[in-house]
Amino acid sequence: MLYDNTLSLNANILYCWSQIWLIANAINVNFQWHECFHKCQKLTWTLQFIQDVITWWDFTYCMTIQTLYLWSAVNKWIDDCDRSKLKLLKLCVEKWKHVEYMIALLYSFYQFTRALSKIMNSTIHQVWAIYNSLFQHLKNQHSETEYEPVWKNDLQTVIENAQNKFDKYYKWTEHVREKLYAIAAVLNSYLWMNAYKSEHWKQKEWMTYWAQIVQFYEVHYMQYESSSCIQAAQTSEVEITILDNRFEITC
Repeated sequence: MLYDNTLSLNANILYCWSQIWLIANAINVNFQWHECFHKCQKLTWTLQFIQDVITWWDFTYCMTIQTLYLWSAVNKWIDDCDRSKLKLLKLCVEKWKHVEYMIALLYSFYQFTRALSKIMNSTIHQVWAIYNSLFQHLKNQHSETEYEPVWKNDLQTVIENAQNKFDKYYKWTEHVREKLYAIAAVLNSYLWMNAYKSEHWKQKEWMTYWAQIVQFYEVHYMQYESSSCIQAAQTSEVEITILDNRFEITC
């Protein structure tokens, strides 16, 4: 179903994304429209129009970049369509520039999602580092909007919405899970305790996590290390005794 309130001619980037989603939905809604779109593509191999999957970070990027790649086919399909509401979905030149900006904004999310999907081992030790990198990416993008006097307000609205949504996911690493993530971060063999030495952590934060790690170690592992030290000392005494006996025999 196409909603009238989404078919606004407003140049806002959020509406632009909604239009892309509605275009993808309309193309795939029935076989006839789907086939018409394939005929509009001047390609050796026709492409299926990707639809966004809300639970996959990279699918919004995939849908957006494919829309840009197929922009001429999308425009032709809308021009040839006899539905007045569908014609409202056509993107003007300015909105196609919005599409390019959305691709740049979402690219880092796409990279991390694809990279993590290829890893077969545990990735819990990378969670906070990835979150910090993506938060920094959004922060940098927000700062760069100062150089876009025309689109500044629209761009900042989009980024702030993304930050709020991302912050909601980040809060899932708090409370009970927080200690697990704090410990897992230092199990990264490339970083160890340097995981908390970056510019992403305030002194109060990394001191808190350091205390949690030490406490966890004392409760669960210190007793085993003490046993290992005693065993190693006992082993050393045995080795000394054997060496002494060998020396006496030699003499």
